[in-house]
This record gives sequence, structure tokens and C-alpha cells, in this order.
Amino acid sequence: MLLPAVLLLQTAWLTSAAADTLHITEDDDECFSEGGCALNALQARALSISGSSKEAEDGIPGLLDPDISDVLPDPDGDTDSPDGEEETSHSGSNLCSGETFDRSKEGCCAGALYDRVSEGCCNGDIYNVEHEDCCGGKESYDTRTQGCCNNKHVFDLGEEFLVFGLKCLKPLEPEDRKVSFNCTDEWPPKNYATVWQRYCAAQSEGTHMAWAMTPSCQVGWLSVKQPSVADAEQKAVSQCQTRASSYNDESCHVFDLDGSLCSRQRCGTTLYDATMLGCCNGQIFDTRTQDCCSGHIYNTETTGCCKGRLFKKEPRRCCGDKYLFNSNTHGCCTENGPQVFRFGSQNCCAAPKGTCRIPPGIESCCRKEGHWSASR
Repeated sequence: MLLPAVLLLQTAWLTSAAADTLHITEDDDECFSEGGCALNALQARALSISGSSKEAEDGIPGLLDPDISDVLPDPDGDTDSPDGEEETSHSGSNLCSGETFDRSKEGCCAGALYDRVSEGCCNGDIYNVEHEDCCGGKESYDTRTQGCCNNKHVFDLGEEFLVFGLKCLKPLEPEDRKVSFNCTDEWPPKNYATVWQRYCAAQSEGTHMAWAMTPSCQVGWLSVKQPSVADAEQKAVSQCQTRASSYNDESCHVFDLDGSLCSRQRCGTTLYDATMLGCCNGQIFDTRTQDCCSGHIYNTETTGCCKGRLFKKEPRRCCGDKYLFNSNTHGCCTENGPQVFRFGSQNCCAAPKGTCRIPPGIESCCRKEGHWSASR
């Protein structure tokens, strides 16, 4: 579980090409609690959170009692096996519901005996090892029709795409693998999700970016559009460290470099793999057959989106998200920005760039034919 934490990701999104590093001053801190807050307010909140946690611990009866050995389990007593077996030892004999059994051949699962050669025990359920297995020690499943991902989730075969995109998320591998960040299981946390999405959207060919953070995930800084990897790392870590030193005295480390972890995103309360699925107005959609248009999910086979509005395809198409046209009579030319041209009377040219009208008696008005398409 994530501890409540405040990530000090001060970000001012680029308004010009010259502003290449995300930063703000104390007067314009971006905070994720209602109403916004400055650095001192964030620190006060974090301290109040940690203080309330301490008070809660101190209030647990018996936690600080000098002698609690009488309530601790006997280390030589009965123990549960990892798969849910309930085997006990008494005077050298193995008992299962009061009945002795040969442990080399049989097992005890929730008080019932089973054959160790052909059967297994999974969280109190006996299963056939020939075509069944145990997923994470919690749930048995039929290997002929089901699978187990990340040793946590059972899914039906044939539904891998959606299951792997939502439940079987690829484990995060932060850039600095020597550091144990305490928020990787739920990354990105809800209160970081928006800034993480914007950070990932800042990826640009030929430039570099880095996200630095403390192991507690309470203080962080990001830098984008840097000329080199070293610049991106240095700026993110140094800015993060300046704030961490005055906040909780932790060390900052590079969590992500050049968007290597950006496939993990959050849609509302749901974590998903953005390489497989999309998020539209808080709802997950299948990017293979669907898309999002102004907050509405639509079927891309029959429907399109142009300037934020849905339209029925065949024969309509959209050129550069600007012009709706009839693909039977017109084409989309992108040589000089999106332009629509009429077949037979106009051309799409690479030289001169763009569309031109064909003069009477001449086959083409182009010195060099350009690329065009029916668009989407």
C-alpha cells in the first residue's frame, strides 16, 4: 500500500522553446490538493500525516508493553504451509483431522487428505496437477483454458490483450535499480497521474528527459527537452536534491530516463498499459479497434473523428484533423499542410509543394508528384 505522500513536483509547462526545464518558484508551486499550496504547506501536510500515523501506532494496546511473550505464537508450534496445507506434528506422527498419514505420499489440505503424486493444495482447495495449477498460492486454475499472470491474476485464455493491459502489467524497472522506491506497485499514484502523463507527453525526438525522486516518493523533479542524457539527469537530480535536503533529507535518484516507464499510466482509478490500451474520459478502451473523440469512445472501423466531432465513414474521411471530404471524389494532400484536392482537375505536388489546378489540355500541374491519401 502507498503511504499518503506529497510529491513536490514543481512544474511550469513550456510556453516557449527557450524554457526547456520544468520548474517554478515558491509563488507558483503546483500542488495536487484542493486549492493549491506552496512548499511550506506541503511540508506541513506531510508532517501532519506522519504525526497522525505515529499517534495511531502509539495507541495500539500492548505494542510497547515490555513483556508480550505470552501472546506471541510458539515458534515450535503448528505452522501453515505456503500452499494452504494444514499439517501438524505430534510425537513424530503426521495428523490430518485427527487421522495419521504418510507425509511422503499424502498431504493434508484444509483437513482433507490428498495424493501428493497426482494432486496439490492451493489455499485450501485440492487440484489435479495434470491439468491444473496454483496461481500465487491463492487460486487454483485449469491450465487448459486459463492462465496466471504475475503470479497474481487468473485469466481466461483468449482474453490476454485486455487482461495483460489491465492486470498483468509489466513490473516497473526504475532507472536506478539499486534504489527501492516505495511507490512502484501503484505507479503512478493518483495524485501524480496528471503530471506523469504530461511528462510522458513531452517526449521529443532528439532531446532527452529525466524524472528524479526520493525513495519515499515524497519529493521529485523532472526535466525535459535537454540536449543530452547527462543534462537531463543532472538537472532533475540537482533540483530534486535541493528540495529534498530542506524537506526530509533523503537522497534523490533517477526514477525514469527518456520515458522508459511511460507505458504505465492511470485512467481514473485504474492502472493500465498505454502501449495496449487507451484512456478516454476516465474509461479504458481497446486501441486496436477504438479511439477517443472529445471524451467519447468510438469504433474506428465505421466511425472517425474530425476537429473533435464524430462522423460516419464511407465515403467520408478527415484530412489532417481539419477538413471532412468525400474520399470517392477527393484526396488529402499533406505536402504543404493538410489540403483537399479534387481528382481529375487538381494534383498533389511535391514541387511546387501542395495542390494545384490542372490547366486545360495538360495532364499535370506538378513538376514532381507528391504524396496523398484518402486519410482516415
